[in-house]
Amino acid sequence: MARKDNSKLKELIAEYGIKDLNDVHEFVKMLTVETIQATLDSELDNELGYSKYDYKNKHTSNSRNSYSPKTVQGSMGEVEIQAPRDCDGEFEPSGRGDGSLVMTV
Repeated sequence: MARKDNSKLKELIAEYGIKDLNDVHEFVKMLTVETIQATLDSELDNELGYSKYDYKNKHTSNSRNSYSPKTVQGSMGEVEIQAPRDCDGEFEPSGRGDGSLVMTV
């Protein structure tokens, strides 16, 4: 296997001051939160049929309605996210189907 260029990773390690395994753990948790957040925002885009600020393609009376705090349980422990909401209250993020989000990393 060819060796990959790790310069971007090294820049992130320096930027976030990662010095030990605890720092690595916190960094991975941060990446996890950002990934979940982006996924939920994308799911709401798909549910509504248009992306945020793309009012030209809005063909529904339903729209975004802020965010609500949620706790996600994963193998790394709990993380807090901001789950997007819709005005009609129809948006259910993918998960277990009971409104909870559980993730194994």
